[in-house]
Amino acid sequence: MFVQFAPEVYGPCVVFENGKKTLYVEVLRAIYRLLQAALLWYNKFREDLEGQGFKFNPCGPCVVNRVVKSAQHTFVFHVDDLKSSHKDPKVNDDFSKWLEQTCETRESQNNRGKVHEYLGMKLDFSVKGKLKVDMHDYVKEMLE
Repeated sequence: MFVQFAPEVYGPCVVFENGKKTLYVEVLRAIYRLLQAALLWYNKFREDLEGQGFKFNPCGPCVVNRVVKSAQHTFVFHVDDLKSSHKDPKVNDDFSKWLEQTCETRESQNNRGKVHEYLGMKLDFSVKGKLKVDMHDYVKEMLE
């Protein structure tokens, strides 16, 4: 499949073993039972978030909301890219600390201000009441 996709890249790497074309690759992370592990993690994470009062969006399984201090707190996640939004920065700080403890992760990177990056998108909230989404850098990087 790799050779069919990009013969100029992978073709020279093919060797013959016992008369069969073979392509060796180095796997940087364990791939066995990967889907099951991801599902187990998601179910546990979902339970933890619901325990914090979040309600999952029925149309987006990685979007949750709750009300804190009379305002909506939205949290979106995809693999290891996370975004927490609330008008009170302390709510985001407290949630970040909870995430670090619950998920036993390193200290998270907190972004403040009007422009944020999430899943290859630049989200620009500079104009009140509007959101500008820019993916030019992401597309350029993919093409390179």
